[in-house]
Amino acid sequence: MDKPALRRRLRQRRRLVTESAAARAAQRCAALLADSALWPRLRAIGLYRPGDGELDPTPVAHRARADNRARTLFLPRLCGASLEFAPWPQDAPLVANRFGIGEPQTAAVKVTSLDLLLLPTVGWTADGARLGMGGGFYDRCLGSVKASQRPLLVGLAYACQRCEDLRADPWDVQLDGVLTEEGWVPVSERLQRRLRAPRADD
Repeated sequence: MDKPALRRRLRQRRRLVTESAAARAAQRCAALLADSALWPRLRAIGLYRPGDGELDPTPVAHRARADNRARTLFLPRLCGASLEFAPWPQDAPLVANRFGIGEPQTAAVKVTSLDLLLLPTVGWTADGARLGMGGGFYDRCLGSVKASQRPLLVGLAYACQRCEDLRADPWDVQLDGVLTEEGWVPVSERLQRRLRAPRADD
């Protein structure tokens, strides 16, 4: 199946998730992240503003802000055909971009400054392929950075969005793993290693 057809099918599947199930899934993913060995080490977390039925990372933001550790949250901002990331202070106003998605107006940082980037996901595979909305913004942003310098790239998605029919193109940036309401799907060795590490709680 070609990507546009696959995208239509998976977006429809995602929209069928009920409001209550979506809320439970978002809370579950936030809990799985907060309970992982990654969490105490994260200081800079990239999120996104959800739309079109995307799994909502807002509970992750709430947990990060309620924690006693100094963490900074970031949101993507359009930068030509690519993205940049800007700090998202609590209660800071967001300005809608041409797609109607709110963006912070703070000074942007390099994506390499982030420890973890949660990516919106239309479809995913167990080997780390990701299907996005088709604009290529994340691939252009992350593809310009050496793999070793990228933050951990984790697709945030429902388990029902798994689709092994998906075949990555050469320009598609591979995920380190996927986080769903059913648990972690670690792909890269670096994510596997960090999830296995002893939890460094203060």
